[in-house]
Amino acid sequence: MRLKKPGPPGFLGVLLLYRPSRTYLLNEKRMLMHRFATITKNASNPAYKGARLGVDRLARERNVEIIHRSPATPDDVDQQIGLLEEMIDLRPDAVLLAPAHLHALGDVLAKLEAEDIPIIMFVSKTAVGSPRCFIGSNDYQMTFDVGVEVCKQLAPGSKVVILDGNPLGINYHDRGSGFRDAVRTFDGIEVVDREDGFFLKEPGKQAMLNIMDRTPHFDAVLAVNDFMVEGAIEALEGKGLRPLIGSVNATPAGAALVKSGKMLTTAAFNAMAMGCMALEAAIRLMEGRALPREVILPTELVTQENAEEWMLDYDRRPLPRWNDYVT
Repeated sequence: MRLKKPGPPGFLGVLLLYRPSRTYLLNEKRMLMHRFATITKNASNPAYKGARLGVDRLARERNVEIIHRSPATPDDVDQQIGLLEEMIDLRPDAVLLAPAHLHALGDVLAKLEAEDIPIIMFVSKTAVGSPRCFIGSNDYQMTFDVGVEVCKQLAPGSKVVILDGNPLGINYHDRGSGFRDAVRTFDGIEVVDREDGFFLKEPGKQAMLNIMDRTPHFDAVLAVNDFMVEGAIEALEGKGLRPLIGSVNATPAGAALVKSGKMLTTAAFNAMAMGCMALEAAIRLMEGRALPREVILPTELVTQENAEEWMLDYDRRPLPRWNDYVT
């Protein structure tokens, strides 16, 4: 089945379509089919892959249909706007959105609201629009906790470098600030360099190479996601360096790096659980149930002691349950 191409002429988007056999939900003795759309920031970050896979698994369990969309260019705001415009024609029962920008989606979100297409946001929340619910985590607290865990292993006089994310990203400021504030709590330890790695592996590797060119001596790397760490470790190993590394996301690959000793810790920013909870919120909205304005998932540090449970692939991780997080 070919769907209408989104956006203006020449616009290219990634189409990730999941269509289980048509099934129906029994609600008040009427047979209803629910169809939801998931729009993430990109199709390459393992955390978003995990979110989509978790949504697909829960959709099969809950007998609903899912349409996935992601910008062809990672984190491209204009392309995400085009994908949201497409929803006006497709008319899903709700859109599960991981937004790419704090302010730029205001007009298209207003159009969706005017068409009575509800928005459930997850991972990040815009400053515009009126999502029916937000599912996320505390980005600042996560990176602060990771920074403290790394700095506890460092001696006075140690030097730290930071791999930041995408400056346009909604959680860019909070994650970087958490790291910097954590380092400030330790006398004699300082941040000596930083560079944006845009939350992606190859840009993360290049950012690490650039930092090493400018700052050849450092003792620890604090990175705002595991995907960048994969690239950064390639760069570091090429120079024979083994600094302490702390990160965020607890992807299966990131947890494996912790288990191997190549990374000290990563924080469990559980995008898969957030996507699943966003779908559960959308289903509950269709059932006429009240929703909280936001659900903030707890974070957990992944260390060698508990890394194996986070090394499970996303198709094997336990699905979250609404009542585990919402009372």
